[in-house]
Amino acid sequence: MKRFKNILVVVADDVPSDSVFQWISCLSRHAEAEAVDFAVFTASPEEMAVESEQAAAMRREFMTELGQACAGFLEDTRLNLLERTGETLPGVLEMLLPGTYDLVVVPVSGRRSRQLTERLARKSPVGVLMVPETAVVPPRRVVAALDFSELTGLVVDWAEAFATLHPDGAEKEAVHVVDPTIPGRATLVREESKLLRDIRDTARWQLTEALSQHAREGSSWKSLLLEGQLPGTALADHAAAEADLLVAGCHGRNALALALMGSNTADLLRESEKPVLVVKQKNRNLGFLRQLLGKEG
Repeated sequence: MKRFKNILVVVADDVPSDSVFQWISCLSRHAEAEAVDFAVFTASPEEMAVESEQAAAMRREFMTELGQACAGFLEDTRLNLLERTGETLPGVLEMLLPGTYDLVVVPVSGRRSRQLTERLARKSPVGVLMVPETAVVPPRRVVAALDFSELTGLVVDWAEAFATLHPDGAEKEAVHVVDPTIPGRATLVREESKLLRDIRDTARWQLTEALSQHAREGSSWKSLLLEGQLPGTALADHAAAEADLLVAGCHGRNALALALMGSNTADLLRESEKPVLVVKQKNRNLGFLRQLLGKEG
């Protein structure tokens, strides 16, 4: 298993479910994490100054409930419960700026946390793991979504690492989605059925080559070619039936990242009811983050 010294868990909705805590506990134990920080972002200092006594009591009750739940599942790991003020996304990016965290986990139980995950996946310099309330742990089957980009090796690497969470080793499957839509001009040059056959054959060859280059020697993988005009939706549908964890790559960390992500990973984060791990090139360039936060000097 990969070594994650410090894991950041961002709680954006309710207190996470038992399944989510079991996921975090399993991950921190196998990754030999030194610390797991749970971050909750509440109102701004100005809003807190005028909040009602009832609202303040509810906030304190939430933090107490979260602390008790954390302690019950993470007895062997140093746990820090952090209450921060201000907006969640800028606050999380601020916490990631020093480069001390190796992974961000976002429990998902509502629209707010799902939207946060999608935005964070584009801007975070480190991997982001989205964990829905009903997640199965340890994962019995890990699906790696390969787009044959420069992140392919990283996706395979992380998929193999997370497969070791299962005592017997989770099954691993590499998946690529082909868009069967053929541009009209292309059919003037060649018959549509032959073009599709060539596209499928090329994609199968690329899947085989990707695993040959990046999978560990002796590691057992299956491969599958899916088809769909919306690859993110096709992956989410496949994961719903076949996977306990889906691993995908994200290329961008700025306003244009959605186009590069591509929109496939964004769709996947919006639609998947299974855990999704979005891998990043950790801390390759924190300059964008300093600039984003107005700290470039």
